[in-house]
Amino acid sequence: KTKPRNQTSHGISLNTKSKLYKNCKKRKLKVNIAHHQSIKQIGKNLVVSALARDGIIEGIEHKTHYYCMGIQWHPEFLITEDDFSIFENFIENIKVELSNDIGNIFEFRRVERVGPKVSDELLKSGVIAIAL
Repeated sequence: KTKPRNQTSHGISLNTKSKLYKNCKKRKLKVNIAHHQSIKQIGKNLVVSALARDGIIEGIEHKTHYYCMGIQWHPEFLITEDDFSIFENFIENIKVELSNDIGNIFEFRRVERVGPKVSDELLKSGVIAIAL
């Protein structure tokens, strides 16, 4: 890690058959990787959805669950349009999965200012902030 968490620092490649690729519509993303641990071997019914250039697994998805995804970077800092898209897609999938009555409790508000305080601001405003 050479950059702060609120700046992109690494390129990753997406599996073109993944939900993540279908959401972002790109083969490559710039993300803010700042982890000290990584996945060595994926578990049963999981597939790799994103890889760093050095071969480190940056994203996984479940083969059969409707919307089960894990990522190693921090989209909650909302640095790129892809970060926003990941959250918007997640909320939309929750709404689809739940009934309309329950789904309407979720709100996602785009914020102009990006950085480490975004999640705190959303939580204080009563909007659910989800760290993926």
